[in-house]
Amino acid sequence: MKKTSLCAALTLCASPAFAADQPLTCHYDGHGDLTSSEAAPAGATVGSVERNGWFGDGYIYVISAKDGSACPGQVPLGTKTALTAPIVRQPTLNCGTSASAGDGAVLGGSVTVFHAPAKAIAVTVRMNGGTTPNTKYKFSVNCEHVLGSLQTDAQGNGDARFSFVESEVGPSFALGLAADEPAGNIFQSVPLTLK
Repeated sequence: MKKTSLCAALTLCASPAFAADQPLTCHYDGHGDLTSSEAAPAGATVGSVERNGWFGDGYIYVISAKDGSACPGQVPLGTKTALTAPIVRQPTLNCGTSASAGDGAVLGGSVTVFHAPAKAIAVTVRMNGGTTPNTKYKFSVNCEHVLGSLQTDAQGNGDARFSFVESEVGPSFALGLAADEPAGNIFQSVPLTLK
């Protein structure tokens, strides 16, 4: 009996949906707006934000993600480091437990956190999968400090920016998104620690 590779029979092995996290370079123009993404060169430092281009008129930010859809839509000018993490569908919003982006997790997008002036933390949220179209999500820190809301479009995509004072949350925290309707439409970031 001839053995057939499951990958060859199903042609699923090359699918980006099953790709592992990898270092990616997100490219930004001089205003900090996302222009493109690509695989990061060997030795790139995940989390670094650097000036780039012939005249230093753009930025690059290196993240670890499955694809470029995790790149934040904008990077605040002057940022030196940042942290990007997935947001994962959860049965309940409970920041006392750890969300995991492992196998089988439904990813709803990503959050990127930056140090901002006056000991503030700036957050960019990018929802782009697994979310409900035309839905308003409340955005919170540690499941208690509601910072505002994010509205998804007809495709379930949405972007928003928030900020909060670092002393309100401590060195480690989680970010959550919960919709009023339908019930149980909840996403949470993996635990984040800014250094």
